[in-house]
Amino acid sequence: FTTDIVDRAIEYLTDLRNADPDLPFFCYVAPGACHSPHQAPPEWIEQYRGAFDEGWDVWRERAFARQMAEGLLPPTTELSPRPDWVPAWDDLTPDQQRVAARYMEAFAGFLSHTDAELGRLIDFLDATGDLEHTLVMVLSDNGASSEGGAGGSLNDVRHWNLLDSPLDEALDRLDEIGGPRIHNNYPWGWTVAGNTPFRRWKREVHEGGVADPLVIHWPAGMGRPGETRHQYVHAIDLTPTVLEAAGVPAPEVLGGVPQRPLEGASFLACLTDADAPSPRTTQYYEMLGCRAIHHEGWKAVTYHPIQSDEPGLGDEAWELYDVTVDPSECHDLAAEHPERLAELVERWWAEAERHQVL
Repeated sequence: FTTDIVDRAIEYLTDLRNADPDLPFFCYVAPGACHSPHQAPPEWIEQYRGAFDEGWDVWRERAFARQMAEGLLPPTTELSPRPDWVPAWDDLTPDQQRVAARYMEAFAGFLSHTDAELGRLIDFLDATGDLEHTLVMVLSDNGASSEGGAGGSLNDVRHWNLLDSPLDEALDRLDEIGGPRIHNNYPWGWTVAGNTPFRRWKREVHEGGVADPLVIHWPAGMGRPGETRHQYVHAIDLTPTVLEAAGVPAPEVLGGVPQRPLEGASFLACLTDADAPSPRTTQYYEMLGCRAIHHEGWKAVTYHPIQSDEPGLGDEAWELYDVTVDPSECHDLAAEHPERLAELVERWWAEAERHQVL
């Protein structure tokens, strides 16, 4: 699937170059990785055999140490605790560990295969002489998914029908995990590890659900390579950034249809200036009733049970974090700053109404 997507992208770009070598181009490549099912050619999965046998707790500690050593997070960042409902790796039986490790091997094989395919696209741009002047943005669409449940899933559709994936079946079909006959998803212990150092996960708006890496490559347009930026940006800021980089104004009309003004802001200045201010200071979040707002380095957030029978938003408590020093949301400051929290909650409702969330 990923190979086919890259083939189509290369074909598309080739056609554009043949039509007009000087024509600026835009290409959006959306592979299936790493959404379930985590499938990859067998050799990509097999290279990870045994790589995750030490489990998600050890892996998470090592990932956090690498993040801190590489300066990806503020020095005050703490590793958020593993949630109580996620079992410790050492509390699993040997059979449970064996199955869980295999699920992660399939995930890693899927991601690595996709990385190689994207590399093929980059190599194409390099061969055509376009890479130097191409703005490349690589990002994910949300935090890691917990939809595999506590023990992992051989078929996500079973969960939707309130059915289990028995351990015995997973053991019997261990070598099929990651192949075309299994719609596999890993256990949520790996979800927590994948979201290191953040709390919670996809479909929610704590940082584990909404904070994603963004890798940018643009040799002709940026400063020194290999630098890290910590300015706050949001997905809606990508399009304004691309438009400014290309020197193209946002269209007021497309296909005869008047366009709403773009709600994001360009962060192009941040690419060349490490000290440039964040392009925006306020952003609301909402997902299935979970709500949050980021404003001037503070974040108010509340969790709404996704399976709740409540017809509307309930009386869930709001939490408050200074995410400039505590991006992993380890220290709830709601009791210490009730006035700030109340102001942020009020701001969320205003932003939600203004942006048609309600």
